[in-house]
Amino acid sequence: MTPLQINDLVNRIVKPRLQTVTGVADMRIFGERNCAVRVWLDTDMLAALRLTTQDVEDAIRRNNLELPAGRIESQQGEFSVTSQTDLVKPGQFGDIVVRSVNGFSVKLRDVARVQEGAADERTQCG
Repeated sequence: MTPLQINDLVNRIVKPRLQTVTGVADMRIFGERNCAVRVWLDTDMLAALRLTTQDVEDAIRRNNLELPAGRIESQQGEFSVTSQTDLVKPGQFGDIVVRSVNGFSVKLRDVARVQEGAADERTQCG
């Protein structure tokens, strides 16, 4: 199993079971691997399509609400991204339609590289 799969197994199955043991109030997981979907914008492609980072942020927000999920970082600023959807894989985020340009749907994957990465840059996923 990958570290991400082990983390998922521990959080979904092991931790809840151990927390029900008499005398156990809480359980902490050390060395936990939390991953996030990272979006690397292609600024040249955005400019060519007359789109902005705000357009991308708005599209992601339309498809993700409620829970903190990460951030969009650029030289101009940083935007928090939240999530409460069925979108969990980079490919699913890549399918998000940013906007229609000249009758064609521009998807996130058309203007960005979407990949899974460490939620904390000091750790690795995989």
